[in-house]
Amino acid sequence: MDDGLSLVLSWSDVDYYLSRGEAASLVLSSPDSGPVVVYEIGADGVVLYVELTNRAAPPRSPLPAVLVDRVAHHGTTMARIRTPRPELMRDFHDLIAAIADRILRDKQTLSIAFAETIRSWSALLDRGHLAALQRRLGLHGELAVLRSLVESQGWDAALRAWVGPFGEEHDFVVRNLGLEVKTTASESRKHTINGVDQLTPTVGQALWIVSIQLTRGGSDGRTLRESIDALTQSAAAEGAAIGARFAQAIAAARTDDEGREGDRWSLRNEPLLLSSEKLPRISLDHLDPDDRGRISAVRYDIDLTGLAPSANPPIDPAALQLP
Repeated sequence: MDDGLSLVLSWSDVDYYLSRGEAASLVLSSPDSGPVVVYEIGADGVVLYVELTNRAAPPRSPLPAVLVDRVAHHGTTMARIRTPRPELMRDFHDLIAAIADRILRDKQTLSIAFAETIRSWSALLDRGHLAALQRRLGLHGELAVLRSLVESQGWDAALRAWVGPFGEEHDFVVRNLGLEVKTTASESRKHTINGVDQLTPTVGQALWIVSIQLTRGGSDGRTLRESIDALTQSAAAEGAAIGARFAQAIAAARTDDEGREGDRWSLRNEPLLLSSEKLPRISLDHLDPDDRGRISAVRYDIDLTGLAPSANPPIDPAALQLP
């Protein structure tokens, strides 16, 4: 098919299969016309296979988010191009579409098509892009908690509790406890902790972590824009003052980067609520004050996969849903 992948399979088609856990395989190349090119959807997300002709070596990837290896597939020696980052699957689909287009439409070799595509797309896979994606996921998770508080306590109390957008230490403060919301698109509960104090309770308060895992939701999922609109309408129905307070909080929580707010998400599983006492965390308490003062920033990842939820959570996990 000389039209290339971008004109054959749209992201909405791919998302449909991914959201339902269904597999699909699409041969893009024409028989006896260049290397065999196959696009597949399966347990590993989306993968592009390209036949290696004349004992050619697979290209080497300079990006940890793009993996290339040699495999036997469909009875042929092929290069397999995939990503270990499920949160980047939409961008990765577009990237391998560009590689396939260069091979099928422009008749480039795999090595040239891969190198040119990686050079032109590397900006989409840098830290800034990943940070913006994580901010959007984080906001979506906070809106799920806000929705739950609205239903249990009403709009006024819920908005007073949502202090994260205004630079407070934790995302929510509900009476005598703080809630820190951590949202990930990973298959495991891996979360980034920003600073040694993020998992430390404020004096006089207990601290709970709300671990939320999202997955691509297909047509049944919710976009960030849809969740914001749903809560905007709900807040406005409570009166102009509540509507204005919610709009102010959303404005403070968001960034200028809205490029992927059309991604649809749903809960991967039931959120996990943990008391901070049960969490692995880094502490500087063993250092003397002078040494602590010389450490300007600490950032680390924790994996909460497999931990049992703490007893008597402040929010019913089953009540946490995307707005």
